[in-house]
Amino acid sequence: RNLSHAGLQIHPTFVLEELKANNCNRVKHVKISSACLVRVSLSSCSMLSNASFSCPSLLDVNLHDCGQLESVFVDGCVSLRTLTCGLCPNLISVNAEGCVALQSASFFGCRQLDWEDLVHVVEASASSLLSLNLNGCTALDFFRLRLEGVVLEKIDFRGCSRLGFID
Repeated sequence: RNLSHAGLQIHPTFVLEELKANNCNRVKHVKISSACLVRVSLSSCSMLSNASFSCPSLLDVNLHDCGQLESVFVDGCVSLRTLTCGLCPNLISVNAEGCVALQSASFFGCRQLDWEDLVHVVEASASSLLSLNLNGCTALDFFRLRLEGVVLEKIDFRGCSRLGFID
């Protein structure tokens, strides 16, 4: 609704189910609060530095290949099933509080993420998260599998060159 060089904001009363803004290289900030939004794709937004979503109906978020992305906030997205943040080499903060339905998360090539950055995602979605792609997370040196209720079926640790301990 409001697209400018600085950011993208969608008013909570705006009825929007799907947002695709791929390759929008001037967008730096996204903050969306919506009861209707189901899908978001902001892949290859090269200047996007932070993305915040508070959308209870949101199912899929694609932030793939956002080279400047530093933080993702998906608080209260209780229906979120898929979170894709691959090839975001500057990503250092992911908050997934209340994402109890998250089934798949990809942080492929997020070279700065470590356990402290990931623990909140794993804990928030422990009983639903089935697949976690950490391929190329070179800062990851530790990973704890023994968390209450974890049902992970697939984890990709390829390219995690510092990973020395899995508990």
